[in-house]
Amino acid sequence: MDDLHTLIVGLRGDMTSQFTGLRADMNRQFDLMNSRVDELRADMNRRFEQVDRRFDQVDRRFEQVESRFQQVDNRFQAFDVKVDRHFTWVIGIQMTLLLAVIGAMVGSYYR
Repeated sequence: MDDLHTLIVGLRGDMTSQFTGLRADMNRQFDLMNSRVDELRADMNRRFEQVDRRFDQVDRRFEQVESRFQQVDNRFQAFDVKVDRHFTWVIGIQMTLLLAVIGAMVGSYYR
């Protein structure tokens, strides 16, 4: 019976040491996984910062394009005002010429 008791105590000690070793191995694996997750998180944050910088560059380019379009729009507005003014002058000159021709015709008819 003492042999059986010794055997059980020995097995129990072996199992306890194996569970302790297993627990230590699992803790090391969890620590390794945590460090890998932290590295992955840091890498993802770094890459998101790169993407944010690229979007900032794209935003600046869009702002440049928008300012160029605004300049073109301003030029078109100035051109439109100039064309309107010239159109008014051309119509005025044509009307004056028409009145002068009609006046000359009426004058030559009554002579």
